[in-house]
Amino acid sequence: MIYIMFTRDLTIGLLIITNMKITPEWLASTFHDTYETLAPMYGYETREDTKEFDAKSKNGRLMIKTCELVIAQLEGELKDYDYNPK
Repeated sequence: MIYIMFTRDLTIGLLIITNMKITPEWLASTFHDTYETLAPMYGYETREDTKEFDAKSKNGRLMIKTCELVIAQLEGELKDYDYNPK
């Protein structure tokens, strides 16, 4: 299992200390939302049709699968990793 400690929430700027299990869905959604928040600060305009995370879209499924791979790498379980789309 992978647990992560957060020290601040980018959206509202409050200090938070919590431990939680990382799931591919949570990581993909959080990455997306953080990316959308930071993009304008870096002069980047994201696509209108992807501003909201949709786990059932092709992009959402790809992001979730990618996060599954990252988690597997962090947990040292990559040797039997399933690269096939579901």
